[in-house]
Amino acid sequence: MSVFISVSSVGRVYVNKVATALFAYTLFSLRIPFRRKIMDTSIIVSVISAIAVVVTGILTYLGVRASNRTTRDTMTNALATQFEKYTAVTDTKIDNLTREVRQHNNFAVEIPAIKQQIVDIKEDIRELKCS
Repeated sequence: MSVFISVSSVGRVYVNKVATALFAYTLFSLRIPFRRKIMDTSIIVSVISAIAVVVTGILTYLGVRASNRTTRDTMTNALATQFEKYTAVTDTKIDNLTREVRQHNNFAVEIPAIKQQIVDIKEDIRELKCS
């Protein structure tokens, strides 16, 4: 079944039975008098405009959802990559600081031993001078 709509020279729209059935519900819900073969062009234009607005709204909503999903996925991947990079840098810095602390701790252990060795050497020198 196809819908056939034609406009006469006096501004009236003639529709076949399928189109009449499609618009009948809308016209009755608006309490507009409806004749089976003739409808006013303003009514049909209003109904078609309303349908176009609804379809456009739905398509816009779906487009925005798809765009947001793509943007969210891209941002998540970028943040994950950046997080991994900063984590690697931080781990390297921590390793370097740990190495430096160990070296410092070794010096803290070695310094008193060196001081004791210096004291022993001084005593040996005194003994040698005296003898």
